[in-house]
Amino acid sequence: TPRCKSSFAPPTPTTRGRKWLTAWATCGREPFAHPAYVGLFAAEGEQARCAVARSAHGLAILPFILRPIQVDGWAAESSLMDATSPYGYGGPYGSGEVDWDEFWSQFMLWMSANKIVSMFGRLALDTLTSGGFPPYVSFRSDSDNVIVDLTRSPEEQWQHYEHKVRKNVKKAIRASLHIEIRQSFTNLEEFNQLYEATMDRRAATSWYYFGLDFFTSLAKDLDGSYIVAEVRDGTNRLVSAELVLCSDKYLYSFLGGTQEDFFRFAPNDLLKHAVIEYGHTSGRAGYVLGGGYTENDGIFRYKKSFDPTGSVPFQAFGLVADRGVYDALSSERLSHERSAAAGARLADGFFPGYRGDTLLDEQAAR
Repeated sequence: TPRCKSSFAPPTPTTRGRKWLTAWATCGREPFAHPAYVGLFAAEGEQARCAVARSAHGLAILPFILRPIQVDGWAAESSLMDATSPYGYGGPYGSGEVDWDEFWSQFMLWMSANKIVSMFGRLALDTLTSGGFPPYVSFRSDSDNVIVDLTRSPEEQWQHYEHKVRKNVKKAIRASLHIEIRQSFTNLEEFNQLYEATMDRRAATSWYYFGLDFFTSLAKDLDGSYIVAEVRDGTNRLVSAELVLCSDKYLYSFLGGTQEDFFRFAPNDLLKHAVIEYGHTSGRAGYVLGGGYTENDGIFRYKKSFDPTGSVPFQAFGLVADRGVYDALSSERLSHERSAAAGARLADGFFPGYRGDTLLDEQAAR
């Protein structure tokens, strides 16, 4: 098999940036791998990057964000960094016959050469964990996601819904609600207000308040990689809306909201039904609804009602490029926390461990 040659390109209007975009288009135009999308989730001091591996028979990409580890003053070595995938489904993505063993081998060499200690990654939904991952990689799957199969005929899909979905779609239509699938936002401020009101109602953390500038940048830079589904009443009031990201293969339910006083008319059921119809006619394979906040909670069961057989595991991985440095960092962080509070410990199950929350012994025992 020809040896893969990997390059790593920042999202800038340079030759390398253009190579990232070209590779992104070849590998299915996945929105979570677009340089502009990755850049939206890179905080100050962080860098949006992408591994691009080419061979005679295939192409693979892996988007990620490089982060300095020296952020809170506890790490003695200031040049060390780690990596994380952006919010969503991080990859890797490929086209053609990809030699994944060689891809991960080259990526690990690059990490080691550049003092990248570890990477936390969110896997693409159809990534096989048996596919050539290197040593010192751990996998985690603590939740399921729902993917509506869009290869069914509209008649088959209608019957595949749970009964309550069919009932609610009819209810929304009787209430004179109408749905439009648009290639851009009708009014960004209107959408953002609806979204933030929904976050207020759900008591969401501050992280989920992205702000108008975020949506403005996304609309501009990801033009052609999203649609907006809007449900309005007879007065043209926006009562439910969803920003849906698009790849060549999938539609992804991303961000949205619904007016609380319209819950009784089930506008979101009508919205998702229309997106499913759009996905079918546009030739997509699936509509990814995501999961819930906790296992089998009400949000997850609601999403599953659109495809009762559509659950798939959502998987993440933890990759360690230098085990010795990783363990030393974890010990260094723990010593730092214990110097401030006797009995402190790092929370179990977090990757990378040196970035985990700090608990006291009595808290951890509860």
